[in-house]
Amino acid sequence: STQSTWEKNPWAAMIRFAIFLLLCSLLLCSAVTTHIQLHHKQTLSRDDAAKIVEHIRATQAGVAARPGVIEDDLINFKDTQFYGKVKLGNPPQDFMVIFDTGSADMWFYSALCLQPGCHQHSQYNHDHSTTYRPDGRALMIKYGSGNINGFVSQDIVAVGGVQLMQNFIEVTDVNGKAITKAKPDGIVGLAFPNLSIENIAPLFDNAMSKGLVHEPVFSFHLTNDVGQHGSIMLGGTDERFYEGPIHWIPLTSESYWEIRMHDISVNGVKLNLCPPDGCKVAVDTGTSLITGPSAGLNQLLNSFNLDATCDELTRFPNVTFHINNEQFTLAPDQYTISYDTSNGEHCVMGFMPLDVPPPRGPIWVLGDVFMRAYYSVFDRGQNRVGFAKSRGTPLPIAHSGQLMMG
Repeated sequence: STQSTWEKNPWAAMIRFAIFLLLCSLLLCSAVTTHIQLHHKQTLSRDDAAKIVEHIRATQAGVAARPGVIEDDLINFKDTQFYGKVKLGNPPQDFMVIFDTGSADMWFYSALCLQPGCHQHSQYNHDHSTTYRPDGRALMIKYGSGNINGFVSQDIVAVGGVQLMQNFIEVTDVNGKAITKAKPDGIVGLAFPNLSIENIAPLFDNAMSKGLVHEPVFSFHLTNDVGQHGSIMLGGTDERFYEGPIHWIPLTSESYWEIRMHDISVNGVKLNLCPPDGCKVAVDTGTSLITGPSAGLNQLLNSFNLDATCDELTRFPNVTFHINNEQFTLAPDQYTISYDTSNGEHCVMGFMPLDVPPPRGPIWVLGDVFMRAYYSVFDRGQNRVGFAKSRGTPLPIAHSGQLMMG
């Protein structure tokens, strides 16, 4: 059955986690907030705050290869998730995170979480950081059949060698295996601020307000090769990672990165899946697959063999997404995910039905399967998303002192 296949796949936990993130951002998450007094450390004095600023400036001197640009490598994990490295506090503590355009909050597992699931991850210990500042807001995030408990903290966050003071959530209690069994130690949300559960400025908004980025733009290059690093760039784009023009699509929503799609075609034959005003589409780096309403997605997949060996991919058709008078085509090797089994390499479709009720749905989601083929640019200045054809083998990256991954 489909369920048993998912349970046996080595990347199933990551897929479930990605779907959790998607549902949380689209539908299920809500927060209950209280204010508590934290006694771990006293609030910093003005002199201490000045020392933090001085520390940030000193450690950032000479780090960035391009002024106003923050770049970090992304590790391709089994073609299901892409992780970057961030550092918290002073001295720095390392975390592997998902940079997620489908959410706006930043959270990490806290050392105060004593559950076995938390111990499988790196845990932030604010008592070990000289730059930690307590906030006093505790919260519970409800989702589906479980919840996350935690509180808001403030500390230095370093991405790609650039540091800034940032509010984020320390997770102290988790009810839900989809989260704890997944690989990341945290999430860095890159959606619009109005999606933030506790009105915390997302990392990119914070960087913009502090003048750390040259342009109000960030971009992703995701790779098809599990052994090859991708890249996230805050503050611009990188021509090494794409070819041809960037095709821009205006946003229809300034919360989720949402655009309109006019149709999908299979080997050039349109399926007429969308109403006259188009289908809602979200562009989401936190979702591994391409998802869509079950009726439309089943129509798309009816001509496919859903369970085939990798050497049969040549029988599969090209799939084209018609967006803003442009055509974005995926070849069979781009919309499938391969994994090793005892019987050899196996391939599955990178599509999944997901029904989201109104008003957020019905909605399609272009996740990592799509973005591995198309360099993706998110423009906050002009409220648009851009796609360009990714380079198969990008030019070498000159990091010039930036933090390296892996």
